[in-house]
Amino acid sequence: MDTLEVRAKVKELLSLESKMLYWKRVGYEPHAGQLPFHLSNARFKAATSGRRFGKTIQGPRDIGPLVFIPETYIWVVAPTMALGVKEFRIFKADLERLRNQKVLHLTKSVLDTVGGRYLLQVKNGATIEIKSGEKKEQIKGEGLTAVIMAEAAMLDPDIWPEYVRPTLSDYHGVARFATTPLGKNWYYKLFEAAKKSPEWATFSQPSWENPYVYPGGIEDPEIVDIKATTDEETFDQEYGAKFVSHAGLIYKEFRDAPPFVERFEILPDVPLRGWVDLGFDDPFVCLAVQVWEDNVYIHDEYYRAGMTPQEHGGIMAEYFQRVGGIGYVPEYLICDPRSPDGIKDLKLTGWQAKAAPALDKRTQRDKPVIVGVKRVKRLLKIVDGKTKIHVHPRCVHMIEEFGLYEWVNNEPDPRKNNHCMDALRYGVVAEVDRGYGYEEEETEEEDILGKDIEDDFYDPDESFGMQILRQRQRDREMAEKARCS
Repeated sequence: MDTLEVRAKVKELLSLESKMLYWKRVGYEPHAGQLPFHLSNARFKAATSGRRFGKTIQGPRDIGPLVFIPETYIWVVAPTMALGVKEFRIFKADLERLRNQKVLHLTKSVLDTVGGRYLLQVKNGATIEIKSGEKKEQIKGEGLTAVIMAEAAMLDPDIWPEYVRPTLSDYHGVARFATTPLGKNWYYKLFEAAKKSPEWATFSQPSWENPYVYPGGIEDPEIVDIKATTDEETFDQEYGAKFVSHAGLIYKEFRDAPPFVERFEILPDVPLRGWVDLGFDDPFVCLAVQVWEDNVYIHDEYYRAGMTPQEHGGIMAEYFQRVGGIGYVPEYLICDPRSPDGIKDLKLTGWQAKAAPALDKRTQRDKPVIVGVKRVKRLLKIVDGKTKIHVHPRCVHMIEEFGLYEWVNNEPDPRKNNHCMDALRYGVVAEVDRGYGYEEEETEEEDILGKDIEDDFYDPDESFGMQILRQRQRDREMAEKARCS
């Protein structure tokens, strides 16, 4: 087919009649919240969706009929291969259904996890392929009939205008943007500009508009519970599909919440751990912490600058046993994962030290520091008049930083009032809230992409502290059996 014929075919196959026939064949029935997206005739559709709305499905199903155009290309462009696999799976499942109905013949189905290539090829039809934003040099060359910009807000700002948009000119190809907001970044600017263009349509799709997941709408018990236990900014962005700008004090909960600075005693039979932010010119911080039933009890703090990790390691135990201190020594340390040499130096002084787990960048929507901040904010959420973080009055630097830690250019200030805050973030991510992430859907990544290297070192279902607690319990049981025998 020549260029003009392909352009005409694109318009024909994206008619509502054609899409409804395709949906019937693949067994798709859009819910009420998705219908405005599907009914729009716009060439470019920018959907900003809340979690569990169904954005992953609506893109492939909106452009699905284009698979029947011979010798053409459809791309899924995503920040990483892992984030593009979700849309790819929808295409793959649909093409296999159509093949079983003898509607088309699937000549290639490539899932090369080693080489990082995911490709579907229809005989006398289109080729569908994932392109990763991590390899921009590969996002060039082809003339496309369609592209899905998966998790668009996470892509670099130059990918759409410089790499993808030119590929759509030949055939007047279409684009479908599928993303949850990520602050007021480049995608926010595109979304706002698109409202003024006749070729674009924009859609704001909060989570509760999916009646299959949240049949009660905004009053659904699940949404009510999420809102009650999630900070306002995170809820508005992740579920309300709103563009949120970060400014001012990071932990506003500290200002608004009932006092969580309180006196408390050491909890029996609960391991005391140290959460560490290493520094030399900046302060070296070790927070003496206990965690019990998702509550964080910060008993004491070590906060000094101008010394090496070995020097700190040599005096920390004595410091925690000072008059007026907690009187106990942390059994192990959870440290900044970016400081492997410092962790080795602490081990040389006899400390049991390990790195906090590095967040998996393939699946996290935010930078690690933002993910950590959000997880701390979740613990600061007031539930039944209480928060889950408790700080002893002796932690004067910790209390001060809570009241001064601020956003700078939509990110936590990396220069000041962040040392205790970083130590807290490492510990919370490592031992309290590892299960609270921002992955939208089950992606079967272990099957598709292989095992995560973290799994060799960390049990995602149990904190290091709980392992020690269980070991203590086993030791007591064995000792009791020995006495009775």
